[in-house]
Amino acid sequence: MNVSPSFGGAIIVDGIMVPSYPHTYTYEENKTVLLEAVPDPGFQFVSWSGCVNSTENPMTLIVEGLNSLVAHFSSDSLGVIGGFVWEDDDEDGLQGYNEFGSDDITVELYQSDGTFMGSVTTNNGNYRFIGLEPGEYFVFIDAPSPLIFSPKDQGELDSIDSDANANGRTDIVSISGDQVITLDAGVYAHVSSHSDLTPEGIKSLIDENLNIVILDIREENEFCEPAGHIPNSHNYPWNSGAFEEMISALPKNSEIILVCRSGHRSNHAAEFLDSRGYTSVTNMTGGMDQWEWGTVNCHDLVVDFGIQGLWKYHKKEWSLLIEEDVQYLYAKNENLYVDGGPLGLWQLVDPDWKRLTALDADNINNTMIVLDKDLFVDFGTNGFWTYSDNQWVQVARKDIEFLYTYQDKLYVDGGTLGLWQFDGINWTRLTTLDADNTGNTMVASDTGLFVDFGTSGLMQYIDNKWTVLTSIDVEYLYTYHAKLLVDAGAKGLWQFDGVNPTRLTFRDADNTGNPIIAYGNSLAVDFGNQGLWKYDGILWTQLNDLDVEYLSVLEEKLIVDAGILGLWQYDDILWKKIRDDNADNNGNTMVEQP
Repeated sequence: MNVSPSFGGAIIVDGIMVPSYPHTYTYEENKTVLLEAVPDPGFQFVSWSGCVNSTENPMTLIVEGLNSLVAHFSSDSLGVIGGFVWEDDDEDGLQGYNEFGSDDITVELYQSDGTFMGSVTTNNGNYRFIGLEPGEYFVFIDAPSPLIFSPKDQGELDSIDSDANANGRTDIVSISGDQVITLDAGVYAHVSSHSDLTPEGIKSLIDENLNIVILDIREENEFCEPAGHIPNSHNYPWNSGAFEEMISALPKNSEIILVCRSGHRSNHAAEFLDSRGYTSVTNMTGGMDQWEWGTVNCHDLVVDFGIQGLWKYHKKEWSLLIEEDVQYLYAKNENLYVDGGPLGLWQLVDPDWKRLTALDADNINNTMIVLDKDLFVDFGTNGFWTYSDNQWVQVARKDIEFLYTYQDKLYVDGGTLGLWQFDGINWTRLTTLDADNTGNTMVASDTGLFVDFGTSGLMQYIDNKWTVLTSIDVEYLYTYHAKLLVDAGAKGLWQFDGVNPTRLTFRDADNTGNPIIAYGNSLAVDFGNQGLWKYDGILWTQLNDLDVEYLSVLEEKLIVDAGILGLWQYDDILWKKIRDDNADNNGNTMVEQP
């Protein structure tokens, strides 16, 4: 039997102090030995590790074969964190009688804020971090492939259960001169069933299947790095432990791609999903380090909450931009334009505000728009103006009705003066008809410009010609996947691909707020008291039965103002409430800003 202490104490065997360390004793098989750990002044006994994992002191040991035992001590004023990593042969998350410790597993200690404190490797499954200052900590157990972690918190006894999440991270524990030595983890070998593909193979897979689910399991700060992330990917962090909870809403037959920086974490996540019965999982080997195609960056959401002010949502945190109740928002590139009503028109280039004019913009319909680098603003009875190179120039004295840009040209509905086009140099009147400004008046796709002229019908403008598509006075226009969507009121929602109209549903969209919006590869439509629905190009799926108030997008995710129920985010997998307050739905309520 080999015995040794850590710093801060000694060991007594059968009443006699051990003379030197490590010390070896030879006994007959099944000999009973009494061991006692004796702490030095200012230290305390923590536990035994080795052939026995125990806090009992003194302790009786029956010698069976070659035994090795270590007594652990720590300062009275400092704490200890430790645990046991074992081979969970029956995969039940509970330490069984015939289940043994797993050697040479790396265990890392972190402060609660993520500060790395050090690492150790297991000895007969045991690990200890001693001499810890009071504070909050967690450990990360790095089990090598093909080992995965047993289910967490099984049974009622914390002394024999597994405390690690699927990624090997434990919950945060607080110590203040005491010890927490039950941060245990069961591990077992799992036969992989997922696929591995290079980034090139993943790119082809994404191009072939628009409905595939891309899970980027890096931490949020990595996901939002300037290098960006794969478009339409969902951030389900692995190391911080969010992945296991977030994945629960994803159907087991989902087609899933897992992505991280190098392919190491995503491989662990793939093995975890294998063990949980997911049947179509692909790991991207090489990770984002080897991704050579397009990426997107994290954006901010700016929301008008009425009398509660204007707020920005950045990396899951809210910050107040303006305390006043603003009237209209417009974002273009990195610029945010805010109509503050009697406070004038303001521009934010974070973090600086600049007042552009004391004039109050007209908040009926589409008030502001940028063409090239010039800002065009409808100031109502004060006329139509453009702002360029820090100077205002009046374009027209007329109170115009709607602004739109298409193919680097500006389109202006001048009411009784007709519809006009501006190419940056010249103005051209396209028609004397007055567009209908109830709902979304103009939209464009690959097949031309579409304008709702009210009782004069819906028309298409392409190759300098107007074509009447329908004489119906439609209610709302939108484009989706290069196709025109038309809310025709009681006649339902229609799609036009440039050749044939197709009715998608008999439901009448709610035209209060922003009723139709594309997010990811899907379309969301507010059908009023018939609920909020999703259309994936083939099927309709009801997302909820609420009469919501406003729709927006943030990084290809759906943002829903549900009135008194608050502001919600939906990524096609999970609903997440991001704020309890009700947004103000007068004017442009929310904008996404790079």
